[in-house]
Amino acid sequence: MKILIADDEMMMLEETKESVLAASSESEITCVDNYVDALKAVEETAFDIACLDIEMPGMNGLELAKRIKDKCADINIIFVTAYSEYALQAHEIYC
Repeated sequence: MKILIADDEMMMLEETKESVLAASSESEITCVDNYVDALKAVEETAFDIACLDIEMPGMNGLELAKRIKDKCADINIIFVTAYSEYALQAHEIYC
């Protein structure tokens, strides 16, 4: 399984990576700390899952998810956030 993790906070990026590896040690994981690198990675690799931080500078995770889904409609998106107010917006991406 190929997994993209995008988070601008290095500690959260590493924690998410460690959690994914604990659940699926054979996964190929690509970590990026900004939306530009996330979009570039999606152009170069067919990911199965993208774990996206919602609060990132330049482009939030909700917009990033839409752009990723435009390039790879079958990708599964997991949002990583401490902000509950984004839950409804995140859900609407799939509706």
